Amino acid sequence: MNLGQSVYQVAAELEHTAPGLGVDIDDTCAQTSKGFYQHLSHHFPPPEEVTLERVRIHFALEGKTLYWSEDPEASNFTKRLISDGNFHGSLEPMPHAADTLQQLAERNMVSCYITARNICMYSETKKWLRDHNFPERPIIMKDTNIDFRNNTWKAAVMHYLHPLVNGLIDNDARIARDLEEESYPRKVYLIGLTP
Repeated sequence: MNLGQSVYQVAAELEHTAPGLGVDIDDTCAQTSKGFYQHLSHHFPPPEEVTLERVRIHFALEGKTLYWSEDPEASNFTKRLISDGNFHGSLEPMPHAADTLQQLAERNMVSCYITARNICMYSETKKWLRDHNFPERPIIMKDTNIDFRNNTWKAAVMHYLHPLVNGLIDNDARIARDLEEESYPRKVYLIGLTP
């Protein structure tokens, strides 16, 4: 299975460092669901009960955008945002995420970032992390030719990187489930599933 060039490049870099955690970016470092919610709500107003918290938690559990995923026009709009560098560059950081990761990095506990963002977003992602004072670490991103689900890809990446990366900080419960089913030998630290 081809995991993508950035996986193999970062693995080679990590061979010369102490093992640490992989860190997700969207909804772990960046308030991505909030950004999607704001843009989608502006263009496709949802019913009152579709709140930011419900959208964020639903995506972390199911991998689908609550309410809008059934609307083809909203779905196409979402697909355009996914690869929009300006959109990702405008995202707010998660509260305290940069400070917390800086503290972990000072203890050599952060190895790299692992995101399902497309590799064409590399420059924007690296700039966003730097601009928001996140520790500088290698970034693993999906190649444009990788077509399997984000959680399946990330679980395969975590297995490939073990023991160079010895755990994951993420918001996506699907990845934790996939890794548990595959007897992943390290921990996945899920964040943000409670308001």
